[in-house]
Amino acid sequence: MISALKEWRRLPKLITPAHTSLLQAAQQIIELQEAFQIQQNLIATHINQTQALQETKGIIKTWRTRLPLINDDLSYWNDIFQWRQFHYESFTKYFEKPNGSQQQPNSNQAMLGVHALAQGIVNFGKIARKQHLYDVCLETLNKIHKKQSVPIIDCFLKVKQEIKCYINTYEYLSPKQSKEILDLIEATNLQYFTKESVAELISLKAQFLQLNNKFDEANHLYSFSIYLNDSSAKLWGAWADYLTQAFVDVTSRQVYSSRSIEAAESALIGLMNAARHTGGEAKTRKYIAKIFWLLSYDNEKRDLFSQFEAHALSAIAVQNWIQWIPQLITLILKNDDNGKYLYGLINQIIRQYPLAVYYPLRTLYFKIKQDEHADKIKQQLFSQQKHQVDTQNEFKEAKSSTSFDSLVRGVVGLMHVQREMHPLLFNTIEGLIDQLLMLKCSWHQDLLKNFKNTLNYVYTFAYEVNLNRKNDFIETIDPFSIIWFKRIHKFYVDFQYLQLPNRLNAQQNSPLTSSASSPLTPTSAASQQTTSNSSGAQNQQNTRLKSLIAILNDPNHQSTRQKFQQDFPFSQNTGSQQQINIKVFIDKLKSWIKMLQVYNDLMIPKTSLLDERFKLVSQFCSSTAEIELPGEYLVPRSTNYYVKISRFLPIYESVEKHQIFCRRISIRGHNGKIYPFLIMNEPNHFYESRKEEHCLQVFRIMNTYLNKQKESSSRSLNFITPRMVSLSYDFRMVEDEPSSLSLLDIIGPDLKQKCLDAYFCERSTNSKLELFKFINESILTKNFLKKWATQKYTNSCDYFNFRKLFTQQLSIYNISEFILGLSSLKPSQFYLSQSSAICQTIRYKFDLDEKLSQSSKIVPFRLTPNLLEFIQQASVYGQMGAAMTAFAKCLYQPQYGFIWILRTILKDEILYALIRKKHEDSIKSATQLSISNLSFESEQENVVTLVNKLVGTIELRLKECANMDNGKNYILNELIPKAMKIENLCEIDPNWFPWF
Repeated sequence: MISALKEWRRLPKLITPAHTSLLQAAQQIIELQEAFQIQQNLIATHINQTQALQETKGIIKTWRTRLPLINDDLSYWNDIFQWRQFHYESFTKYFEKPNGSQQQPNSNQAMLGVHALAQGIVNFGKIARKQHLYDVCLETLNKIHKKQSVPIIDCFLKVKQEIKCYINTYEYLSPKQSKEILDLIEATNLQYFTKESVAELISLKAQFLQLNNKFDEANHLYSFSIYLNDSSAKLWGAWADYLTQAFVDVTSRQVYSSRSIEAAESALIGLMNAARHTGGEAKTRKYIAKIFWLLSYDNEKRDLFSQFEAHALSAIAVQNWIQWIPQLITLILKNDDNGKYLYGLINQIIRQYPLAVYYPLRTLYFKIKQDEHADKIKQQLFSQQKHQVDTQNEFKEAKSSTSFDSLVRGVVGLMHVQREMHPLLFNTIEGLIDQLLMLKCSWHQDLLKNFKNTLNYVYTFAYEVNLNRKNDFIETIDPFSIIWFKRIHKFYVDFQYLQLPNRLNAQQNSPLTSSASSPLTPTSAASQQTTSNSSGAQNQQNTRLKSLIAILNDPNHQSTRQKFQQDFPFSQNTGSQQQINIKVFIDKLKSWIKMLQVYNDLMIPKTSLLDERFKLVSQFCSSTAEIELPGEYLVPRSTNYYVKISRFLPIYESVEKHQIFCRRISIRGHNGKIYPFLIMNEPNHFYESRKEEHCLQVFRIMNTYLNKQKESSSRSLNFITPRMVSLSYDFRMVEDEPSSLSLLDIIGPDLKQKCLDAYFCERSTNSKLELFKFINESILTKNFLKKWATQKYTNSCDYFNFRKLFTQQLSIYNISEFILGLSSLKPSQFYLSQSSAICQTIRYKFDLDEKLSQSSKIVPFRLTPNLLEFIQQASVYGQMGAAMTAFAKCLYQPQYGFIWILRTILKDEILYALIRKKHEDSIKSATQLSISNLSFESEQENVVTLVNKLVGTIELRLKECANMDNGKNYILNELIPKAMKIENLCEIDPNWFPWF
């Protein structure tokens, strides 16, 4: 023991795999001490025999609960189980024969040893099966036959694990072997088992028949197993999985309109019963995902939604719906008759978890009001052109207006339900949000952000428009084609006449300030509640008015406005394109960025105190109201433990992160930990933020599965997903890591600008390959990241640990970007924690083009020369390749239902894209209606077809990455060289920084 402790002291303080052997040695020492105690108790005298027997039983129970983890080495645990088996046998033999103080055998005590021995064998075989060591599992389970008087329950568990092994290895079995195994299952004598055990074995037999394409027999056995035990989640889940897969397979081979709604209803009821009897959110996740997908096949009569409304509340626990609130909100926002079937479910969630629904509902409300304002403009244009619209279109417009009013009434009704059920909580959180929204960035920072975005757009435009040109480059650009420049122009030129009224009008009709006479309020009682806050809303409008007038009266604003009109003497109302030379435009933009950056560094304080404007925030404590951390409900948990806000720290910071200027506040949780959050103001970013939230939702779900497989768990492969909620359609709160910095921050602004200037100045004289090599050799050398890391981490242990963790994190982001078809991340969007080497981003999105199909990329993921030099070539094909394969193999496991979950989230993504397209079409022209000309079933069919196409591509990529048996044809052997190839990297947008 002393030598082991000395060896432990010699190792690094950071826990690494090198410590594993010492931990195993410590366990062996403990096992040795416990075994010695057992042997001493067996030879105890008659006086101390009762106490010794109790001690021995306690040790045996401890051994039965001390089992290997999913990522443990089975070769080590094999020795442990063999050691325990010897002492179990000694214990059994002692009580089987009379000896010493024991005058006659004690069969009950002997069975304790036999049961512990059999249970150890079954548990070892179960872990071997989960680690995909099927031969080891079967060989271990066969050892039970050599034992006498094995309990019935252990025989059942042994047969159960054997059948599961055969099911998992079915694809490797020949038809002859498959028939032999089926005969072996048939020969199992079931008369000694309980009814519940017989039902489970029959269900497993049905699964094996299903794999043999004997679907009628399998369906009959599934039904019979439910008849024997109708309260088992496993049995309902297996039958529901079979019915769902059968319905989807049959529907995919037939015409969509000829689908069998009765079969879909049966599958839906089976899934809801499986979710009802399953405990915990993680286990019900795949069933709820399949429920959402089956609802895509509903008909005009809404038969499936009627079944859903009738059974969803009674069948599935409310806490299991929390992770799927974004999908429920999307079905409401879709603005069809399906939304009314969901109000009851959301109402029940509000009763138990009000804050889980509050943030998305509040965001949805303000988004609806914004769309309503745009719709009023459209109606005015429509009335002017009414003579151009026929009677049929007028009828459809009236129908659309009625449907929109119904949507607004439903959302406002849910908001008032929240207020009535939790008045203190509702008023407190509304007051907190109103004050937190005042922490928006100054107009200088907003202006600087728009200029930076404009410059990045110009660089991308100059790259894309001249992508296939070797000479005769396009050197001009229309500045009003850039949305960020239009915002700057509106701020300086049209601020007094346009921007001020728009900002004031956008604040009217909030959920707390709706008047009693408004036609949108569903009840008079709710109207009276909202009227009581009208004076406070008027004061809030006056505050905003004063702040806008202060900007107009700011001398700095007036002087910069004059300079802006001199540098950019353009008018947006001319009706024709106004071209400007790209180089001149870039120089002017850089000059403005430099000027505003200097002002921001010198005049904008980095830290400030919460003053009297934030009285509620600064004085808030846990006794005021019990409010969970923003985004706390988004984190999947097995228990109902949520961190609540204890206090807001009085200091906030001004930082630039995620390509925008934001404020960072710190919240102390009731557990004593400090949680920093960013308050981000992103105008016109509602739909983009929803796409980003979809990816984070996928990452959170994948984390649960990555912890359940040996290879992924042993490598600690996990996504870091910050808590994030929307406070309004243009404000978000995002959890932050103060020590994190982006890859672009490592480069620095000066070196970044040198690279871009060199690229656009030398492109006319050098080829792209020569230009790439020039930048990578003389400006941004390929060892830049390595030098930064060696200077940052001077200790060799810290450096190598940082590199290992960074490689693992980069691996899962790269492989998920390829498999899921995510957008390519720029270095300014990829953040790296300096304290833990953990990587994170909130900017990933599903990369879908205008046709809602995945677009092709030049390189599959980021593996630039700097990353390659830092990680080293050996780690790319070793550590990184192994992590990518482990990631793909984990998600490819069918028992997790990841493909079904992906179907549901991609369906949500496509529905949001369709909603956005309808909204944009309705604004573009008054004669274009906001509802689609397609029927309900035709629209549903289009969505199902698109999702199936995308999921089919993702499933194929996942299978190719998980299958290493292809040898030289293994897909990673093609992707990694393609990502590293300089000829491919030189073709990429320079804003992507392919040199770093």
